[in-house]
This record gives sequence, C-alpha cells and structure tokens, in this order.
Amino acid sequence: MQKQQGFTLIELMIVVAIIGILAAIAIPQYQNYTKRAKISDVMSLASGDKTRISEYYSTNGSMPAENDVAISSKADSDYVGKVAYDQENKTLTYTVADIGDGASGDITFTMRADNDSATLDWGCAAPDIQDDYLPKNCRNAGTGETGQ
Repeated sequence: MQKQQGFTLIELMIVVAIIGILAAIAIPQYQNYTKRAKISDVMSLASGDKTRISEYYSTNGSMPAENDVAISSKADSDYVGKVAYDQENKTLTYTVADIGDGASGDITFTMRADNDSATLDWGCAAPDIQDDYLPKNCRNAGTGETGQ
C-alpha cells in the first residue's frame, strides 16, 4: 500500500472555496469599518472646536465672532474638505470629503445656548451621510438633529 503525500485536488478546491466565502463577507465589512473610522476622525476634530466655542461662550457670554477663535485648522484631518462657522445661526459645519459612496457630505453641529447656566447644548445632523457610518449620537433617521 502506498502512503498518500500532499493534498488531493478536491481538498484544495474546498480550501479555496472557504477562503472565497470568507473574503466575500470580510471585504465589505472592512470597507464599512474604514469609512466609520474616517468619520470618527472628523468627529474627533469637531470635539476640539466644540470645546473651544463652549469655553468662549461660558467665559464671554456670547458666541465667538472670528473664525480663528471658533474653528481649528482642517489640516488636522485628511477627510475634512471645509470647516465653516456661522455665528448668527450658531452652527459649525464640517464638509467630509474623499471617503466614498454614502460617507461624504456635511456634518453640522448646532449650538443651543442655555442662558441660565452659560453653557451650550450641541446637536448633530448629517443628512448627506448614511446613518451606518455615523456615531449613534449623531444618527438622524431622517428626523433632523439629535443631541450630542
């Protein structure tokens, strides 16, 4: 009787099929993960700007008038195309760019002043970005802003 050495063709085909099935599941999940990570980078950049505006408001009792007081440089993130601050409407808008289908657009943070405690309450809206890519506290479900 001859001893078998190596794998048979059917065994190799089964291994290739299993690897193909795993890749078909893993690649879309990985792409979704990377888009969420990029959005998270934008949210992290926004948190510094929100803190800066909140501190200015609590110290001075009014919204900052100049962009250099209100917003940081967009150079801190590769995924921010533009940062806009609107004192009158009390909004801070980040234009998310170069992320991919369903993950590019505007994320707008809205400030609501609470004059009793000299603090700002923040809301978040991102109607152009799929909810799957946003943090749970910023998902709209088509109903407008949510608290942040």
